[in-house]
Amino acid sequence: ARGLSILIIFCGTLLLIEKKTTVVHTGSYGFSCFKNTSGSAVQQWSESDYVEFWQHFRLEASDVSSDKKRLPPYLLPNCPKVFVYKLSEDLGQGGNSHRNNSERAFGSGVSNKIKGNEFNSVWRNTGQYSLARIIEYRILSSKHCLATDPGEADLFFIPVFPDGQGTGAWSQKCVGNLSGYLETQLTYLNADTACRHFFVAGKGSHALRDCWGWWRNPTGNFAAALRVAYSSTQFHIEPGTPSFYQIEENQTACGVIPNLFSAPYPSSLHLARGESVTWLNVFEAKARRHLMFFAGGVTTGDTEVRQEIQHQCNNTKNRPYCKFANWTRRRGGNKKMLWRMEMSIGKTNSIFCLEPGGDSPWRKGISDAVAAGCVPVLFSNMTDNEYQWFWGEWKRAARVLVPREDFAQGKIDLVKLLYETLPDDLLQMLQTTLFKNARQFQYSFDEDEGDGVRLLLEGLKQESFDRQDSHGRCIVK
Repeated sequence: ARGLSILIIFCGTLLLIEKKTTVVHTGSYGFSCFKNTSGSAVQQWSESDYVEFWQHFRLEASDVSSDKKRLPPYLLPNCPKVFVYKLSEDLGQGGNSHRNNSERAFGSGVSNKIKGNEFNSVWRNTGQYSLARIIEYRILSSKHCLATDPGEADLFFIPVFPDGQGTGAWSQKCVGNLSGYLETQLTYLNADTACRHFFVAGKGSHALRDCWGWWRNPTGNFAAALRVAYSSTQFHIEPGTPSFYQIEENQTACGVIPNLFSAPYPSSLHLARGESVTWLNVFEAKARRHLMFFAGGVTTGDTEVRQEIQHQCNNTKNRPYCKFANWTRRRGGNKKMLWRMEMSIGKTNSIFCLEPGGDSPWRKGISDAVAAGCVPVLFSNMTDNEYQWFWGEWKRAARVLVPREDFAQGKIDLVKLLYETLPDDLLQMLQTTLFKNARQFQYSFDEDEGDGVRLLLEGLKQESFDRQDSHGRCIVK
């Protein structure tokens, strides 16, 4: 086959993509065989299907101009002013006493720098549950966002269990109705200020299913408070269905969680204010080694999609294109830290990052991919529909949404989709858009007028303002 090597300088990183004008196929489109659990032949996508996919992508992304300034010109001094409650030790987990402890918020750094990886300075062992602790730290250490006088506050942050935990641990923490006990510690919570109060949970909203009275089916003044989690959708899993994840139609039966908004998981790569927006320049300028990358297991979550990814990556023809890293057994202590570091390295060395759902449609890997300059490839509309404050204006030109059912059935060849049929100008659009906007999807080490913390506070301030009358008193919506 006649080959064409394309060199693209992007974000200070040299991407080497060898696109071939003709391809010798061993099957219909690039594979000698596909996984077929039904025993019947799989009708693979035709050439025109791939062309149509990218035509549709181009149409959707056409109104996302990489040069258009989407955000208002936020300045540090006009940051929303936030009063942070100092809760009892059992609820606040010692939060305010750690106002200067960035390690507790972002995780530890690299004690022994890995040779050849210049991003050691921006990498931290950031856990998936750490969002509330990061928000707390950033506000308490801020010269511009912290309100020590509640009379000057735009918002009131209630840092309940900010260390975060998994679903089971949340259920244990929320045994009984804590709302009465919690409310006794919230001196400034009343009917007029309730809509300016907010909670942050470092987990999907479904994990707090047993947190009655203040999160789920909130009572009294808690009903008007705002809530932030990694998801704003209640769902259940139905294996064997086209979408796998199903939106819970009867929201009332599952308990009402009002005024709920979603924020991305924290990535393991973080900026510091003063660093150029071209922060990917900290990576060594070399060709990315892999077309696509996946880190995770195949026996949990959306196993049909995950196993198809494994099948395609392990195909002899595709091994040069795909890095499949099953690191799920590396749990606890230093092993987990090394796993996160290796995952970050893998993503910085890849053009596309495959992000199928796990026990929920949302995963930390998406944030890690965006921070690493790796275009996220999603397989669920529910995954795609969250985080509107953070990427709602530009995501259509910075991610690839693959039809889940067709992929799970083996109809879509990822190499053909992401390599052989992807127009060069669309690849450049994906990377350029991601590069220009990635800052908004991560949480910086310190005060930053354009990162995810600032977008979160601005979004909450606007939502609270929309719930106030002309005198600044909260109204029931």
